Amino acid sequence: MVAIESWGMSPDTITEITGISQPDNLYYEMDLKKQKLVKQPEAILYQTAHLKETKNLYFDNHKEYKFNGKIIGIFADFKDTNNRNIVILD
Repeated sequence: MVAIESWGMSPDTITEITGISQPDNLYYEMDLKKQKLVKQPEAILYQTAHLKETKNLYFDNHKEYKFNGKIIGIFADFKDTNNRNIVILD
């Protein structure tokens, strides 16, 4: 299958060179293999669409270590719902 996809060799040419016959469902098998290799879309772990956009102060002044902020959201860890460790500041 690699020779077909990478080098564009036809299944007939591969059979002539190697003497190995190709399965009747060759292209179906190739498609199944591609589907397994496709990266799954990232899961949305936290629903934050209802929150207003926050400002990243680091990019304004990366040497500033003190700031005032208001907590606008606290989320539980998606792996351990008893652990509330995600804090969203304005």
